[in-house]
Amino acid sequence: MDLKYVVLEGADCSGKTTLFEGLHAATNYKYNIQDRSNLSMYIHSKLYERNDSNTWYKELWNELKSFKTLYVVLLPEDDVIRDRIAKRGDDKQTPDSAVNINNEFRKLCNFHFRDMFPNILVLNIDSNTTNEDLIDTICNRIYTISNTTAPELIKSLVFASGKNELTDISLRRKVFSMEEKLQPIMWQVLNYPPEKEYYDKIRTKMIRKIEKELYGIGGKGVQKTDSRRFIFSGEECISFIHTLYRENELNVKAVMRSSNVYNTLWADYEFLRIICLDIANALNIQKSEIYLDLEIRSAHINP
Repeated sequence: MDLKYVVLEGADCSGKTTLFEGLHAATNYKYNIQDRSNLSMYIHSKLYERNDSNTWYKELWNELKSFKTLYVVLLPEDDVIRDRIAKRGDDKQTPDSAVNINNEFRKLCNFHFRDMFPNILVLNIDSNTTNEDLIDTICNRIYTISNTTAPELIKSLVFASGKNELTDISLRRKVFSMEEKLQPIMWQVLNYPPEKEYYDKIRTKMIRKIEKELYGIGGKGVQKTDSRRFIFSGEECISFIHTLYRENELNVKAVMRSSNVYNTLWADYEFLRIICLDIANALNIQKSEIYLDLEIRSAHINP
């Protein structure tokens, strides 16, 4: 998961501002930490009876499906919010209005956006909860999702959604690095019986395409390593692969028209990681960062 953003959500006086500074310090300012985003916009739109709640709901889902953001929802007990407002005041909310907003967050998280989502962390807070407790929990979740395989993250999101299908999921992961230790490649997937011929076909077609372009077989002249013409397309589930080499970074964009996240995504994803290394070898790129950008048009559970 190419995590870039941490969004702190919750009612006024839920502790977002205090947590903001502490979390920045604990993570060495590694993430863009934001105070509120689409979840708050959705809740406030519903509360104030605006007609744009569906827009913010869709934006929230788009953010969840890109896996770039971790949503952290702060849910203090009502007495905690009342006590905080009594001590320091608030120029926007009364104790009752702040508690009302807090309960809207609670209802949404309890019945819809539950903590089953890999990129939603719900933090229940009582009078004994410290900021250090919250920071430790958030850092543990960041570590967990950063070390969970892409197929498992996608599968857990689809299952948590309660739907049979999610569309337009995207995820970026590093496949090879000169400096970082990454998850090892499962080369044995190339002999996975249900998909072996399918993988061989795509692999052969992609590498031959690169070789032809490098030797000028195709009518467009001899191509260089940074050519935009290294493309695979087909009618299979893995329907598109495009390669770009820029600034010593190899980026492979893969589009799947469809993927059964329960049965076959794990194998297809490992195959795509191997394709990335195949492409690097075909282009004679030895010392570069390699990234896989995966887009799944239809990620589903049942056929």
